[in-house]
Amino acid sequence: MDWLRMNNTKLKEYLVRRISDKETYGDLVNFPRYLEIETINACNARCPMCTITNWNKRTQLISDGLFNKIASEIIEHSGEMKRVSLYRDGEPLLDKKLAERIKMLKDGNVRDVAISTNASLLTEYKSRELLNAGIDLVIVSIDSLNKNIYEQIRVGLKFEDVLRIYLIS
Repeated sequence: MDWLRMNNTKLKEYLVRRISDKETYGDLVNFPRYLEIETINACNARCPMCTITNWNKRTQLISDGLFNKIASEIIEHSGEMKRVSLYRDGEPLLDKKLAERIKMLKDGNVRDVAISTNASLLTEYKSRELLNAGIDLVIVSIDSLNKNIYEQIRVGLKFEDVLRIYLIS
């Protein structure tokens, strides 16, 4: 039992050092510092490493009510938040309300809102929409700069569509 208590204490000390040494362990477990919210459970690619074929497709898009409830809790704790990521496994650019959701979080003083995208749907218009909403980080996931390898991995996507976003700038 002493061993368990000692390891538990060391774990708590580690978490405080790793996450925020300006707070107590109790503060840290009060509300998460990092959240991932998958607003849409869909993707326009069929990558061999992905489990998309196993996804439950009953509800692809998060309801406004559920997103607003989660967002209001996040906003209530915005000073404690490090990052809110509006993606997990799906393609966030399929969510037609993505910019609106980002803006809601940013208007609520959430300091870091991020997405990760396969970039196939990232147009100049969509880019401006995300920037105007206040997005802080866009991770562009490209598996290869070789067209054949890229299209073998990102099945259903066209390498040229992704290159197009770089040619715009």
